[in-house]
Amino acid sequence: MMHHQSIDAKMTNKPEFSLSSAALRAARAVLQVQQVEVASLAKWSLPSVQRFERGSNVSQARLRILVEALAGMGIEFGPGQLKHPNLSQMSVRSRAARELLRWSQSQAAEAAGLTRPTVSRLETEETDSHDSTIISLMRAYKDAGVSFEAETMISSLL
Repeated sequence: MMHHQSIDAKMTNKPEFSLSSAALRAARAVLQVQQVEVASLAKWSLPSVQRFERGSNVSQARLRILVEALAGMGIEFGPGQLKHPNLSQMSVRSRAARELLRWSQSQAAEAAGLTRPTVSRLETEETDSHDSTIISLMRAYKDAGVSFEAETMISSLL
């Protein structure tokens, strides 16, 4: 079942921010930070971050603080997009895509026709992955609605 989610942070005359729980998880994957670190940066409690990642709504003011904290770490959100220099690393791209899709490593492996240990090794950069492995995994993410548009950008139609 495909879930529709958006990654969108925009400013208008009335500043309004929209950030999905999946986008926050993807940003954490890109930055390689834990929920507690995000909570500290955004001056949120850890339970607030956990509730948001499970789908609870937050006020625009609190969301703005979170988006600004992530921007301070180099994350840029745009309509359906997340940008960061770390996204040039295949391991980071895979983790971010999985978080956008809410997939486990096992689910990603199944979709790509790979084994879970293969996905794990790619994401932890334990060994050099074969081009065919990377192509299979990226194709599975693309088929599920995630695209990798520039070297440092990931997009989702979810």
